[in-house]
Amino acid sequence: AQTGTSTSIVFAGSGLENLSSAHCNNPGVTFRKSEGENFVVDVAADTLPGLYDVQTISSNGVSSIRTFCVSRRQHLVEEEELAESPSPQSALIDSVISGRIAKGDLDSYRFKAVRGERVIIECWAHRIDSSLRAIMELCDADGKRLAVNRGFFGVDPVITFAIPADGDYIVKLHDLVYSG
Repeated sequence: AQTGTSTSIVFAGSGLENLSSAHCNNPGVTFRKSEGENFVVDVAADTLPGLYDVQTISSNGVSSIRTFCVSRRQHLVEEEELAESPSPQSALIDSVISGRIAKGDLDSYRFKAVRGERVIIECWAHRIDSSLRAIMELCDADGKRLAVNRGFFGVDPVITFAIPADGDYIVKLHDLVYSG
């Protein structure tokens, strides 16, 4: 989540029946129950960027710790209905995108870039306790693949690329075996 904002999140996994609350080890990150496994997370403006521990409480007790990332960068949440669409979701350079890769899912994001810019695109999955084995591709506006990566920080992909021409570029992300 982005500092100074509120955003909706969903806790997913086994043993989360009757989820009642969530707690973070940073007092600047608080959770309010919405419905089902949905919560609103509020991140105070003075919260330092970083990785924090979050646990949930359900009828099964306290969950194991999971990693929650706080950033100052603009935060975009994947629009799941667009993930099913052939049109990539618009994104900005120097932003963070939170999403979920379902079975058979391919997420794509379009951004504008200027010739000579160097872009660094990272997927944080393994580093935040996700089981996702991501494959990430960078394509031009016509769909021509310019770069691909499936592991740089362990199994988390990173693409570093010098933009060859002004225009739109597309990042595609999917699971190695499309299992979600």
